[in-house]
Amino acid sequence: MKDIGTDFLLCSSYKFFGPRLGIIYCKKEVGETLETTRVLASDNTEMPETLETGTLSMELVHGAAEAVQFIADCGQRHEDQLEAELAGLTGMRRRIVAGMKAFEIYEEALADALRAGLSEIQGLKLYGPGTGAPRTSTVSFTIEGHHANDIAKFLAEKGLYVWDGDFYAIATINSTLGLEPAGGLVRVGFAPYNLMSDVERVIAAVKEFVLKK
Repeated sequence: MKDIGTDFLLCSSYKFFGPRLGIIYCKKEVGETLETTRVLASDNTEMPETLETGTLSMELVHGAAEAVQFIADCGQRHEDQLEAELAGLTGMRRRIVAGMKAFEIYEEALADALRAGLSEIQGLKLYGPGTGAPRTSTVSFTIEGHHANDIAKFLAEKGLYVWDGDFYAIATINSTLGLEPAGGLVRVGFAPYNLMSDVERVIAAVKEFVLKK
């Protein structure tokens, strides 16, 4: 593959509330430099058809488009409060950026509250960048003497959906942090539909786990 610079994006729409659909974005002239693999029956020789192996899954395509529209609709409701961050942006891009920034502000407040509450629990260790550093609305932790999967199962019994393991950061979790015997980390993530009451439920459940175990 030739050097394609920065004018190329690969992602899945499930990262922004859509279905599990692979997405490729690039300029036409960039796409034309790619060597593509096609089935024998395909006679598509022009972009973007050269990257498509057959009939598209239209329900997923429409789902991805609606996910973008959802972000834009939310952004339109908050763009007046984000004027400084949106300077120079117009139209759909302005609304999408506003939506993502509004989500970030809302979710980070929840994550900060969870970190504050969990940090008071004896034997619990939080992982992540220090205060003030860029971070996502994801909170990861371990509890001394307890396997991450046991913690996750206990929270699931309380109706709280979290995840545990190495999250594909195998070298970091197992080698650098030495957490393989403990089953890795417990991870709690937030979305725009979560409430502060969810934070309070997680904190209460983790405290209960520590007391019972």
